[in-house]
Amino acid sequence: MKRNKQKISETWRWGAGVAAVILLLLGPTQSGFGGVLFDFNETGGSGTTWPGWAWYPNGADDFGHAGWRKNSGHWVSGDSNWAPRSFLKADSDPTGSATIDTASRAPSTSSGNSLKVYDTGSPYNVGWWIAYFDDTFGNYGYVASSDNRMDFYLKVTGLDDQGLTTDPSNGTIHVGTYLCWPAGGYGGESCPTEANGQHYYHYLTLNPDAWIHVQLDQHPTWQRDTAIPNNNPVGSSHPYFSSMNIFYVQVRAAQSQPTSYWIDEIKSWQQTQQENEDITSLWVGYWPSTTKWEVGFNDLSWGNSYSNYNDSTQSKFEIRWSTNSITNANWNSANPITPEYWRFGSTNSFRRPNPWKSVTWTRFSLPSDTESNSAKIYFAVKDTSSTADGDGHNAPTSNIKTIDYNLRPSGATPIDTTTPGSPTGLRIR
Repeated sequence: MKRNKQKISETWRWGAGVAAVILLLLGPTQSGFGGVLFDFNETGGSGTTWPGWAWYPNGADDFGHAGWRKNSGHWVSGDSNWAPRSFLKADSDPTGSATIDTASRAPSTSSGNSLKVYDTGSPYNVGWWIAYFDDTFGNYGYVASSDNRMDFYLKVTGLDDQGLTTDPSNGTIHVGTYLCWPAGGYGGESCPTEANGQHYYHYLTLNPDAWIHVQLDQHPTWQRDTAIPNNNPVGSSHPYFSSMNIFYVQVRAAQSQPTSYWIDEIKSWQQTQQENEDITSLWVGYWPSTTKWEVGFNDLSWGNSYSNYNDSTQSKFEIRWSTNSITNANWNSANPITPEYWRFGSTNSFRRPNPWKSVTWTRFSLPSDTESNSAKIYFAVKDTSSTADGDGHNAPTSNIKTIDYNLRPSGATPIDTTTPGSPTGLRIR
């Protein structure tokens, strides 16, 4: 499929029960082109009206869960379920719903909608199967085999204190992913049956009430019932994102109050620069009411088992920022931030809050008026671990991990200012 630089309309054609998709692609990303999985911007979308999809309040699947079915979908042979579909994840929270929200959207855009998922009763840990397809995103034409990043915007409300300034929870949010391929399942089943053991989790530990840009890479935090997987865990024969056919987003544990989240602008793309893939599931957020930024990720530099983490397994990191792209080559020219939490002495580095956990986080500010005078801020994270500083090992690579943040949509004023706690027009690419 040709990846166009200009977004075009989506059409669906089915032959022999298999979808061929002509998809709309947005323009160039940081490195390579990105494919849009969902942006929820279909004209006329509002509430349970999602053009191209039909809402079933009690039967998006065979178990009576609320959600949408794609109008041009079909019954999956051997599964008796409709695909594609997007519906309530009811195994731990049976009391939730969703809506196409016209009042709140990813801060990268001044128009369009987002998907809001919310509790309708306790327990308060709502989840949603965002995409439940009968074939891989690659075969549908959404994701190229070379794509090694998938990102989206996420805003969560109703979270209890996640302990980031004391001892962080091991994952506020779960992003659960499933991979499949022909004859890959137990007993040789093909898609949509999960390939043997191919269920992964990306853990996100974050604070509520602001739009967060989440950048998933090919290095999940955990593989079900197994261990910390390798980067691109199945290898080049089944690339992680193009072999994916299902994923969900869920508040991981029951909270003390109702939870909601908004998700928008879900896309895939290729990062061509060699980066540190042990800095995983990176996210950046900005809280305009306090002018504070936060960055979080998981440090998986200690191998494929959490039993490797202990009192002596310290790691430390540095964040730098710039109004121009940051690369491995020009890292030293970028501006270091001053971490407000977990700072290592008087340096610009900060350590993981708990050496027994992979969760890494800090908060910081940029110089006065930076946000008002800049359209985009580029960030990079580098492992600065050194046994000379008392860390458990030396940094495994000198490569950085990058993310960037558009403070407002191109040509537009800041948006979503009526939503308490939301940022005024952020964007990360």
